[in-house]
Amino acid sequence: MGLAANLMTHTVTIASQTGKDSAGDPSFGSQSTIRARVEHKIAKVRSNQGEIIQAQHRVISESQILDTDRVWLPGDSTGDNNQARKPVMTGHADTPSGYVLYEAWF
Repeated sequence: MGLAANLMTHTVTIASQTGKDSAGDPSFGSQSTIRARVEHKIAKVRSNQGEIIQAQHRVISESQILDTDRVWLPGDSTGDNNQARKPVMTGHADTPSGYVLYEAWF
């Protein structure tokens, strides 16, 4: 854990995209968990594709969440792939000391 460890009070589960299957649909690797700060925060954000979208959750972590990842927030059933969420916007903030925090909006 880094400098913001005391802020990371939640656990989220992530499955990263590993490729595409024969039908062209994304395939995902094993689930892993990361510590994060999950905020229920309704906001309009610009998606990674440039569209304005209303998001309902912001996740801040010391681990990068990619826009191709599937994420289960606290309370979601990790055994149900239909409950996995896809980030609509991802980004990061660098500090002068080189420390990085990542954010993802859902």
